[in-house]
Amino acid sequence: MTLGWDNPTADPTTTILLRHGDTRLSPEHRFSGLRDLPLSANGTRQAQAAACRLATGAPIDAVVSSPLQRAVATAAIAARELGLTVVVDDDLRETDFGDWDGFTLAEIQLRWPAAAAAWRRDPDQAPPGGESFAETAHRVNQACDRLLRDHADLPPSIASTTPATFPDPPRTSRPAANAGPRMPGQGCGRWPD
Repeated sequence: MTLGWDNPTADPTTTILLRHGDTRLSPEHRFSGLRDLPLSANGTRQAQAAACRLATGAPIDAVVSSPLQRAVATAAIAARELGLTVVVDDDLRETDFGDWDGFTLAEIQLRWPAAAAAWRRDPDQAPPGGESFAETAHRVNQACDRLLRDHADLPPSIASTTPATFPDPPRTSRPAANAGPRMPGQGCGRWPD
């Protein structure tokens, strides 16, 4: 599929990118990569707040998720609020941080100083045993092209739960608005702007 400005024949598709809620590693800013961690209690609250925000916005026609349980759980909460089902796409999975999974950036810089410096400078540089951001971007952009092609017959709005390290957002996307905290008893009513 060619993305760009060449004589579009249909309305553009809006892709709303929703980061998964927190896991137990999130508060310490630890790399979780392909570790298949569940949402923490706070992550579940974050997902519910985001789902409520999405449910009160423009119509969404599809919810697509990474296969990792933190993303699938976030997507399932959003899909339930939207009356949709989740489609899982393996190419939307998190970057594989290899040997760096479970470590903070500071710990990585102490244990692998040269590799960390090269990785921070060059998107083609992969962590030891992992995948580069360039590789992740290629994989995720292929998924986005496929989603646009596969959903060409739907009205133009797709929500996707994505990895925290989405390196190169597709050219057809915009971020979801920050839902903020959910107030007790507020439900999914109107959110202030």
